[in-house]
Amino acid sequence: KYFYVLLPYLLTGTVKIMNIYDRWGNLVYTAKDQPANVPEAGWDGRLNNGDVSPGVYVYYIMVQTDLSGKTEELVGTVTVMR
Repeated sequence: KYFYVLLPYLLTGTVKIMNIYDRWGNLVYTAKDQPANVPEAGWDGRLNNGDVSPGVYVYYIMVQTDLSGKTEELVGTVTVMR
């Protein structure tokens, strides 16, 4: 399973930045200039070739849509369960 950006209404775009942090603020995943709407372009819940511990992680995402060129920032949490 992947955590990725899924745009509404069949919009396309680019994930300019996707950062995911653990509860202590350590960066566990980062990606830049990845396509939106593509699961494999997202985070697979791994760090250094191993699964992260179950828990809550914080994300910061900046995504730009192709149609309008508008950039949006998204902040929230994702829960990893095994």
